[in-house]
Amino acid sequence: MVGVQPKYSAKIHWISFILPYIFMCIGSIGFLAVLIPIDAIRVLSIGLIILFFKGLINLLKYKAIKIDLSENYLSLTTGLFSKTISDISLNKMEAFQLHQSYLGKHLNFGTLTVTTGEITHSYRIADPLSLREKLLNNIKY
Repeated sequence: MVGVQPKYSAKIHWISFILPYIFMCIGSIGFLAVLIPIDAIRVLSIGLIILFFKGLINLLKYKAIKIDLSENYLSLTTGLFSKTISDISLNKMEAFQLHQSYLGKHLNFGTLTVTTGEITHSYRIADPLSLREKLLNNIKY
């Protein structure tokens, strides 16, 4: 929300960036394979180049996500080329679910799923228990 100072800002956990980096590393081989004059390898290299750009777009998309908690709203900002801001009123929020796997407990990340009547957002964030505590403390019944 414009002009509202967030009480808490959640960060996307580094584990979310692993798959895009893997796609980019494997896909970068495609740039070298284009130079090989065999047609079958060139076709494969085009697929690898597409994989590279898919990883790059996902990496930039994850870096653009912001999750802020203010006094009355949970604000979710997404978008790479355009921006989408979803301000979810804490009073109108139907449910939020926090899932932490075994690995998530040890690396301190979890998946937060927020549901309202028509909107469902799900993000892998760092320190999810802290956000859960802040959400529970801010909800007014």
